[in-house]
Amino acid sequence: MVKCNLKVLLITELNDISQKELAAELGIYYNHFNRIVNGQVIPTLPIALRIAKHIGKHVDEIWELAP
Repeated sequence: MVKCNLKVLLITELNDISQKELAAELGIYYNHFNRIVNGQVIPTLPIALRIAKHIGKHVDEIWELAP
């Protein structure tokens, strides 16, 4: 199981951009990005790396293996 901290990071650090705008900048559909943010979908490695790079975090700061 993978735990996603992306929702918290987006709320606390990216108040100046909407999830829809961020999804467009990342080149993914908003619906898919929203499911990633809500922990319903685990992103592929390339998408996870793009998200992490875009928000200035390391991948393991966003996703971690849950016990």
